[in-house]
Amino acid sequence: LRDEFRATPKSSRVAVGDSATLECIAPRGHPEPSVTWFKDGAQVATGTGRIRLLGHGSLLIADVRHADQGRYVCRAANLLGTRETPAATLSVHTKPYFVRVPEDVTTLADETVEFQCKVNGDPKPTVTWRRQDGKMPVGRASIQENKNLRIQNVSPMDEGTYICESENFVGSVSASASLTVHCESRPSFRLTPEDQKVGLNGVAKFDCFATGNPQPSVFWTREGDQVLMFPGKSHGRFSVTNEGTLVISSVRKEDRGYYTCSALSVVGSSMAKGHLEVTAMADLPPPVIRLGPANQTLPINTAAIMPCEATGKPTPTVRWQYNAVPLQTDTRPRFVILQSGTLRINGLQILDSGMYTCTASSESGETSWTASLTVESPHNPNVNFHRSPDPSTFPGPPSKPVVVNISETSITLTWRRSEKVGESSLKGYTIEYYSSDLQSGWVSGAHRVLSETYTIQPLRPDSRYIFIIRAENSHGLGPPSPASDTIRTLGLAPHFLPEYNLDEARAKLTSCMVTLMDMRAASSTAVKLTWRIQGDKDYVEGFYIRFRDVSEGLQRYNMVTVLNGGASSYILNDLRPYAKYEFFLVPFYKSVEGPPSNSRSVQTLEDVPTAAPEDVRAHVLNVTTATIFWSPPPPQHCNGKLKGYNVYLTGNLSEPFLNKSTNSTTNSLLVTNLKAGSSYKVCIVAHTSVGSGPLSSPVLFRM
Repeated sequence: LRDEFRATPKSSRVAVGDSATLECIAPRGHPEPSVTWFKDGAQVATGTGRIRLLGHGSLLIADVRHADQGRYVCRAANLLGTRETPAATLSVHTKPYFVRVPEDVTTLADETVEFQCKVNGDPKPTVTWRRQDGKMPVGRASIQENKNLRIQNVSPMDEGTYICESENFVGSVSASASLTVHCESRPSFRLTPEDQKVGLNGVAKFDCFATGNPQPSVFWTREGDQVLMFPGKSHGRFSVTNEGTLVISSVRKEDRGYYTCSALSVVGSSMAKGHLEVTAMADLPPPVIRLGPANQTLPINTAAIMPCEATGKPTPTVRWQYNAVPLQTDTRPRFVILQSGTLRINGLQILDSGMYTCTASSESGETSWTASLTVESPHNPNVNFHRSPDPSTFPGPPSKPVVVNISETSITLTWRRSEKVGESSLKGYTIEYYSSDLQSGWVSGAHRVLSETYTIQPLRPDSRYIFIIRAENSHGLGPPSPASDTIRTLGLAPHFLPEYNLDEARAKLTSCMVTLMDMRAASSTAVKLTWRIQGDKDYVEGFYIRFRDVSEGLQRYNMVTVLNGGASSYILNDLRPYAKYEFFLVPFYKSVEGPPSNSRSVQTLEDVPTAAPEDVRAHVLNVTTATIFWSPPPPQHCNGKLKGYNVYLTGNLSEPFLNKSTNSTTNSLLVTNLKAGSSYKVCIVAHTSVGSGPLSSPVLFRM
């Protein structure tokens, strides 16, 4: 055995996940010497897994880990002796990776902005900033101790892309963010809505046109309603033209109220209101449903009868909904709506189970009644089948209610019971009322009243009310009494003050300005908002936080309510990882909303993937070689930028055969040195900078 190794290992530095090769070619000898490796004095186990001995004696370490760090010695031996190389040190380090990447910033001129950039690695990486295609703002740009880039007194000349670069001796990484600077131009109105007075079934139009830099988003809201109506969208009888005009078709009494046009941008917001007054020849109550559907459980292939008999002036029409979706009888021949409004369903099927709502509507308003239908197998012993009771079993209608006492906030009524009790004992009376001043439809004022005199309260002072009474027995709710005369509560006594004054609230909230100051991603699923409020805060009861997922291109806003008028920050949870969201706030008092804040956007942090790579398959090329193919996880489950994949291959005895890392653009892997006739199992995992997701389902293949 000769003295000189033909190649010896050299000390090296490698990054976690990379491969390392320690060279060793044994001295010439006879017999041919064998090669073994030692790490820190202990023999290295080599095989066909992650650590392998190459043909000439060099050591290959794939997917290097921190545990692989140490001093390595190559030993050559035959029957005549042994030789060892000098020790070579393998140092394992971590390439730079982002803990927080810089995010796009939109701001006003003369403000101070700060781009965040937090990086880890081993050894600790350096961080530098540069501006793409331009010079840094001289004298106004500085790198902070935490490596953030701060630019003071920004101007439109500073707009562009700023790049954070980080490196150590095993790798580098970079990320960029854009700066957009607006000269202050808060949204302003060229056209504002004017108060409208429209008759029943008429058309109301409110104009609204806003300008600003950048061009603001315009949307409409109705006081007391949380729906945002955007240009080019329709919401039933309500629509907004592309120019921003709100159009209300076939106006009804319940449409009366305030409508607000809001113009919103990153700079700020403006709002303008218009009031709709609906005029009518008479303030008629909405239709009354005399007989409505009842909950039923019926066998398959039988028929269901769901009554909906309505009265009113003008004569109402009846329509049905199934699970809140309009029922189309022309495409469902088993469903028939009779002239009386009753719904008949022939040949019941399991899929017919659900909630059925009948709505009686006319120019004076609408009234709804909902019941459930459950369809089951007739052979199911655990089901108690029951049909809607026959109307003849219900109690008859009480007499017309008569007023016996009136105060500012209450009305006392009396009535007589019907001579027809029905097929079971009386359970009590239900009192419903309608007020043309409140425009609220029929409201349940009391349930299962046992006496035939009752005081309904609290009611609104100086308001008109109409009442009906129904009797109830064990079979159900009977038809209504004749409607009472219109009864008006007394006016306010001099000492009586209302709980709040909506007109004053509207005036005060208009001068209240909320500014969304800061948005920070608190985690992969949470964002912290910080805001400032200026103006009169007495009428700020809380805030509506409206937000939408910009990364999915949605215009629909979600909403969270903060019931604390003194709050100045809030952490919003349950967001999607690595998704960009747009936010704005609206102060409110009762049903009145103030001007929206400016809008701001932020992206949640990365997380591990929540789904495995898909479409994993193996293609055998020859008796010892196969190619593994896969596709990335679905985009909505990546939860960040994919950094790569780990491919795990095990053999017959479930022993690891291969653990290979690939980058994110690689979707296949060639595997060699497999054994003919052996079976293998492959699993793949995707990972982001945060960590690895779930393993794919095992795929078996045989050579």
